[in-house]
Amino acid sequence: MIPYLIPPLSGLSILVTRPALQSASLNNRLIALGAQVTLLPVIEIISRECQLPGQRYDLLIFISSNAVHHGQAILAAQPQARIAAVGTSTAQALISSGHQVDVTPELSASSEALLNHPLLQTPPARVLIVRGTGGRELLRDTLIARGSQVDVLEVYQRAPVQPETAQLNLIQQQMNDGLIDIVTLTSVEIVHALHGLMGNCLVAGHAGMLAGSSRIAQAARDLGWQGECVLADSPEQSSFISSLTRWHTRARSELIR
Repeated sequence: MIPYLIPPLSGLSILVTRPALQSASLNNRLIALGAQVTLLPVIEIISRECQLPGQRYDLLIFISSNAVHHGQAILAAQPQARIAAVGTSTAQALISSGHQVDVTPELSASSEALLNHPLLQTPPARVLIVRGTGGRELLRDTLIARGSQVDVLEVYQRAPVQPETAQLNLIQQQMNDGLIDIVTLTSVEIVHALHGLMGNCLVAGHAGMLAGSSRIAQAARDLGWQGECVLADSPEQSSFISSLTRWHTRARSELIR
């Protein structure tokens, strides 16, 4: 007889807060692994009108798959440039749109990991960073310090979403009743938007957070979040799934003892 295998996320209730258009793959994977998923998109991604730079660049750096989606015009205008992606999801978005990726981080998906790539130790002369509004300046500042001329093109922006009152009230009640175990946090903007919607529930409740970086986790702590933190290596789906699976497997084994 083949033994019955319990899915690794069975019994786990997860609140997914990613933008609706980006969360489908993560939601399906979590459900396939046995989790109960509740959706609460707290921000949306909006294309931003921007003027394409007139000069030619040696390297284009895309910070996210959103930057790829909303930055197709810059790819078409700079066919000579090499292309860097901050992580595997961004690289896959570039490949899917027909572009070769020349530089990706060797370990995790982050600006720090990308800056550790050998090809960026002595970076090209002219670099363009393609991102959303309000992005971190670490990449830009470090490449300037290493001798590059660096420009930034912000091709999208994030806007808060106002959920239906009934939906929000239900999720707040679930939080108060301890029926949600983990809340996904993939950006600092999501932390702030979520806190704006249901701050008291987050501070007073016991739900843990699945944070895509220590910076994201610290933003939640700064707003008073007291729940347990499961820290992923990056906000990418593969990192989220593996970190959550390891944490839940360890938690279940401790309950059995």
